[in-house]
Amino acid sequence: MRCTICNRSYRVMESVIDLLPEELVFGNDRKWMEFYDRSASSYFKLFHRIIPVFTLGAEGRARKGWVDLLEIKRGDTVLDVATGTGRNIPYLINKVGSEGVVYGIDLSLGMLRYVAEVIRKKRNVILIRANASHLPFRDGCFDAVLHVGGINTFEEKELAIKEMFRVAKS
Repeated sequence: MRCTICNRSYRVMESVIDLLPEELVFGNDRKWMEFYDRSASSYFKLFHRIIPVFTLGAEGRARKGWVDLLEIKRGDTVLDVATGTGRNIPYLINKVGSEGVVYGIDLSLGMLRYVAEVIRKKRNVILIRANASHLPFRDGCFDAVLHVGGINTFEEKELAIKEMFRVAKS
């Protein structure tokens, strides 16, 4: 895939668009990206199999509640920042319906590969490898933006928050 503005080439692999230039991965971002790439399988099992059982569904109900707070409507376009292995994606898809689109971004290609497996039959989910502190989207293009956890690992926390507000409609 090639950007018509900057002429930079980007890879698309295993249903993930890689919009993460090497120069945007440094400090804690690099450390945590490498950690999550290595531990994606264990993380997936923990958050998709073990935690739902041990919390008797409370963790899933909490995620659904956070999504409900966003007042997402059918047909909306939503961004899940630091999507990990995609635990929020089903709740977001349920809200936007088949008419809407859910974007999931994460630094870790390993994590995004698991999301791709979870949502492989969904046509309205777009997975992008990107840095939350440098979101590759225009201003105000999302009806809602969700981030659950993870910000404590970001190299540029304040910038990531500003970016999330920048890409959300007012």
